[in-house]
Amino acid sequence: MLVGVIEIGVLSRQYYKAVSCKQKISIRIYLNEIIPVIPFATGIAYTALIAVVANQIDKLVMSNILPIHEYGYFTLVVIISTGIVQLSKPIGQAVLPRMTYLLSNEDMQKMLTLYRGTQIVAVFIVPLSGVIAIYSYEILYLWSGEINAAEWGKDILFWFSLSSGILAVNSFQYHLQFAYGKLKLHVIYTSVMAIIQIPLLIYVAYMYGPLQVAVTWFFSGC
Repeated sequence: MLVGVIEIGVLSRQYYKAVSCKQKISIRIYLNEIIPVIPFATGIAYTALIAVVANQIDKLVMSNILPIHEYGYFTLVVIISTGIVQLSKPIGQAVLPRMTYLLSNEDMQKMLTLYRGTQIVAVFIVPLSGVIAIYSYEILYLWSGEINAAEWGKDILFWFSLSSGILAVNSFQYHLQFAYGKLKLHVIYTSVMAIIQIPLLIYVAYMYGPLQVAVTWFFSGC
């Protein structure tokens, strides 16, 4: 936090020095500028919170029901499968500002061309998630060096990797809604999924175990 405060101070000083601002600087809150964006900002915060809860609830439950060594195997599976989603994020972060800019300038043709160009993510991510699913045993063994870890987690990684591939591809419909500044559909979808998915994951985790949780993740994400 201290580093962040220092950074803000230094950047502010350099900014006003660069623009040669001679007016007295004061801190003011312009409510007329803030109020119009409150629904949009609230939608982002709400869906982000739900996503965090949904993504972590199975891990929280598993930490209570699995022996420590099996929870370590489960964590390894999650790390590998989550890496699939992380690979798609840089493209989304690069494309989203450009899409927003093109929409603000009403350049629909270029925006559609750019959005369709994101199909490269599917071309890369779908085969990758498939390869990880098919060779889940080998990947876990190479990563951990333990046969027990590979045997325990291969089927779980199969379903989690496929789920991550679907999630990575589906994320671009969110980017499109974000660029338009209209998150209503995303908020509704997230709310419905949270009502269904979170209790279901808790129930499946306690009653059936990690493999069935992975299967539930896959079918709830389709």
